[in-house]
Amino acid sequence: GAARKYSAAVVSQSAARFFGTARSVAQPFYLVVNIADPHKPNFNDAEAAASGADAFAPSRIIAEEEVTVPAFLPDLPGIRRDVRNYQNSVKRADDTLGAILTALVASGMEEDTLVIFLSDHGMPFPFAKSSVYDNGLRTPLVIRWPGRIAAGGVETRLVSAVDLMPTILDAAGIAMPEGRDYTGSSLLRTDTLPRGYVFGGFDENARGYPVPMRGTIGRDWAYVFNAWSDGEHALKNDDMNHASFKQLVRHAPADPAVKARLDYYLAPPVEELCHLKVDPDCLVNLAGDPAHAGVLKEFREATRAQMVRTDDYLLEAFDVRADRTALRAFMRRQSEAAMERAGRLQWKRPANIAGPTKGNRELFRNGAGTIKSANPSRAGSTN
Repeated sequence: GAARKYSAAVVSQSAARFFGTARSVAQPFYLVVNIADPHKPNFNDAEAAASGADAFAPSRIIAEEEVTVPAFLPDLPGIRRDVRNYQNSVKRADDTLGAILTALVASGMEEDTLVIFLSDHGMPFPFAKSSVYDNGLRTPLVIRWPGRIAAGGVETRLVSAVDLMPTILDAAGIAMPEGRDYTGSSLLRTDTLPRGYVFGGFDENARGYPVPMRGTIGRDWAYVFNAWSDGEHALKNDDMNHASFKQLVRHAPADPAVKARLDYYLAPPVEELCHLKVDPDCLVNLAGDPAHAGVLKEFREATRAQMVRTDDYLLEAFDVRADRTALRAFMRRQSEAAMERAGRLQWKRPANIAGPTKGNRELFRNGAGTIKSANPSRAGSTN
C-alpha cells in the first residue's frame, strides 16, 4: 500500500534495482529519491497510525522527555508531542538515507557517484515552514563524493538553492549555459567569493491563498518583508491545520505569553529585523530600533535590489510598505487575482480557495493561460 513509502527497506530495494540497471548499461545516471519523511502526518500522528505508516518504525524511537522544543514555540505538552513525532520522522528519514547509501556501496559505484541530500523547507511548525524566517529557509544540505570531497567538512559560506545547478553541472564537467544572469556558484569550488545574502520568497499556500513575503538572510542578520500583513488580510497556511498551532489557540486565552506569540504569528509587523547571532529564533524585532537603522537600511537595499533583479511583482508593495492603505489595495488585488486563477487552474489538492477541484474537468480543459511568475532566488522553498 501507500504506507510502504515510509519503509527504509522498500525504498532501499527500489534504489538497489535502479543501481543494478545503471551498472548493467554502463551509462551515467541521475536518480532522485523523495524520502516521505519528515512530512505531515509524522510518525505517531493520529493520521499516520490510521494509514498504516506507523508500521514502519524508526530504528530508535525518540521519547518525549528527550525533546527540546524550539525557542520560537512555547513549551506546551501538545507542542512537545508534535516536535517528538517530527523528530521520529527525521530519524526514519535518516534510516532511509542510510539504507540507500548501503545499496549504493553494494553496487560498486560509490566512488563515482555524487550524492546530495537536501530538504525543500524548514520544520512544519508556526514560524518555520510557510515562512521566510531563518527557521523556514534553513534546510539540511549534505554533499558526499568519496575521493573528491573530504569527509566531515563544513561549508562556511552562505549557501542557497541557486547553487545546486552550478554544482551538479560542475561535477558532470558541463559548462553553465550562456546568456543568463546566474547568481549561483558551484559548491565544489573553493575559489568563489562568499555571498553577502541569501534570498527567500513565499507567495501563496497549496490552496492558492496569497500570503506574499520575502526574506533576506545574511551571516548575522535576517530581514523579513510581510507584504500581506496589512491589518486586514488574514494569515492562512497549512500549519494551522496541525497540532502545534492548535495548541497555541487552545492555551492563548489563559496564558498571556502564548497569546502574545499567537497574536504576533497572525499579525506580524510589515518589516522584521533580527540579529541571528544573539536571537537565532527571531523573537525580538529590531526593525524599529534606531540603534540598528544602518543595518535595516542595508537589508532594505539588498532586498529591493533582488526584487529588481528578478522582476518581482512584490516590488510594488515593497515601495509602499509604510502606507497601510496602499498595502491593503495591493493585497485586495492579489486576492482577486488568486480567486480568478483558482477558477481555471487545477491545484495539487482536492480543493482550492475557489472550492472543490476534484473531478472538475473544466479546470483541465480551460488550460492554464499565462501567469507571470516571480520567484526570487531562495535558500529553500517554503511551501
